[in-house]
Amino acid sequence: MKILSQIFILFIFVSCAGEVKNTDPTEEIKSLVPATTFLSQSDSSSFYDQDHTSAPDTVAYVGPWTCKAIRYPKYDSSISISAPFNSVKALRLLFPGNFNIWDDDRGLDQYLVDWKSNASKIKFETNYFGEYIYFPFGKGNETRICDTLYYRLKSKEYILVSFTSREFEVDGLRMGRFDGAVLGIALFEKQNQKWFLKAFNPAIVYNGSYSKACSPELAKLSSDEMGYKCLAMNGGAGGPFSAPLELIIRDSNTFVKVLNLPYARYEFDAGCSWKETIVSLEKEHIININLKGSYFLEGFTLFDNIFIPDCVERMGKQRDSSAFIYTYCYRRDSVNNFKLVNEYYQFR
Repeated sequence: MKILSQIFILFIFVSCAGEVKNTDPTEEIKSLVPATTFLSQSDSSSFYDQDHTSAPDTVAYVGPWTCKAIRYPKYDSSISISAPFNSVKALRLLFPGNFNIWDDDRGLDQYLVDWKSNASKIKFETNYFGEYIYFPFGKGNETRICDTLYYRLKSKEYILVSFTSREFEVDGLRMGRFDGAVLGIALFEKQNQKWFLKAFNPAIVYNGSYSKACSPELAKLSSDEMGYKCLAMNGGAGGPFSAPLELIIRDSNTFVKVLNLPYARYEFDAGCSWKETIVSLEKEHIININLKGSYFLEGFTLFDNIFIPDCVERMGKQRDSSAFIYTYCYRRDSVNNFKLVNEYYQFR
């Protein structure tokens, strides 16, 4: 009976794993977000110049897998994509490794590039306990499209494509609530029916969960500058859930993280939750991050009094519970230098 139980558990594990498939393409994808289509694992240099009218049967991958060795992905001003924009083509141009289709057995096809590089490692802290990863991973990396955002700024059109990279695994499992991935970002600007690469950084921060990085959101900093904020919500089963705010900005032809604010968003119950907004005072070179919501001090002390957010601890000296607006005031001294200069709050 014990042996049968072990076999049954193994069957469930394998059946949920999905599989990597190597196929030929059927058609070019003409949308911001990739559609379901078959794409090849081979080099993509001539793919978009061909006419594909049929798709052969897919073949499940078996045998040892070797990630393609490439130069470390970096900004290249010569990269452009003809309109309409194609996020899958952006993935293939910026990460020119082996291209694959991932079938997660739910009818959802996802695209990934596997690659490896001998470039110098970048050190990322992965959690609050002092654990680190070094990117790119030595055995190989897999990179997927995380999200695609379109916006206008001073009559110019932009598309921001974000990428999530993790250590390559053939089984494709995404396990671990607190295991994230490396976030990369590319910015394209439209000029004369073409989208030109204006900035790119394949590895900015490590965040997210279940081996996927957090999709960035738009945060307007001035009339001619857009920032990008990441809020990777996470927490134990049943909550509470919290997220630090990581603010990313463009610096010439790359991207950099300029600030990290813990507990910028918090969700537990109706009496203890808040969200953030960013307010830019452009003329004063000031950026305010306002947290608006409510707290219940006893809820923190009953759950875990070690991780009480600083803002709640400060307000809790006056009131055990209240609706509030808490403001963190940052002064921008240079392009990528944001300094916390003041904190204040008001009860509502």
